[in-house]
Amino acid sequence: MAAFASLPPELVTRIVQLAAGPVVPLSRGDSDRCDILSRLSLVRLLRHAAQNELAYAVRVGSTEQLDAVRDKAMVGGAAVRILILDNRREVLPGETDPYEPPVAAFQATLRMVALIYFDHVDLAPLAALPELEELVLEGCTVVLSQGVVFPRLARLTLRYSTAEERTREAMLSATCLPCLRHLRAIHGGSSAPDDDAERWRYLRPDADFVAQLVSFEHNDSQGPLRDGATRDGGHNREKT
Repeated sequence: MAAFASLPPELVTRIVQLAAGPVVPLSRGDSDRCDILSRLSLVRLLRHAAQNELAYAVRVGSTEQLDAVRDKAMVGGAAVRILILDNRREVLPGETDPYEPPVAAFQATLRMVALIYFDHVDLAPLAALPELEELVLEGCTVVLSQGVVFPRLARLTLRYSTAEERTREAMLSATCLPCLRHLRAIHGGSSAPDDDAERWRYLRPDADFVAQLVSFEHNDSQGPLRDGATRDGGHNREKT
């Protein structure tokens, strides 16, 4: 035990990461990973590393959970990289209409945000996250003002989400998403056109936006990747 205590913190963190498994947000294995990390945090020598890993990817389903995570970030210095706001039980009421995701406490660290089942949600607060690279919208009705820019967003998933035409046109553009490389759109049903070109018109992106993409998925069919591109699963994370 004395030998273990002398290990550098980076190595202890890596041991905890290997024990917990990879970070795969929105997967069934995510809860298993949290269970393992919760158990590891009971071990004194692993507590700090395990708690940091727990804070790396957080799923919030109630106002109490949100307040607890916010306190850890603001007071305890927890670096939340992935935040999943899950409103399936409709217990995350907003103080405004439309709902504005309360992400200010995580502004310096968030890399990915997932919003699940929000009836009327304004994406503008997310544009203020300087490190945001990935956004998932599931079962949401989206609102977005003209002129909003997501400077580093590279991946966007639209899963059974809707928006007015002006919002779609404002969002699916090279002006709003200058760094977007991967778009996944799942609408369900059989009304979406089958031809790739028709799919683009269905989503109404502008020509510059189409040209900058590396991959595009619509429902269960994926368009061709550009030369040299690769497909990958899971979430890219920083090396420790």
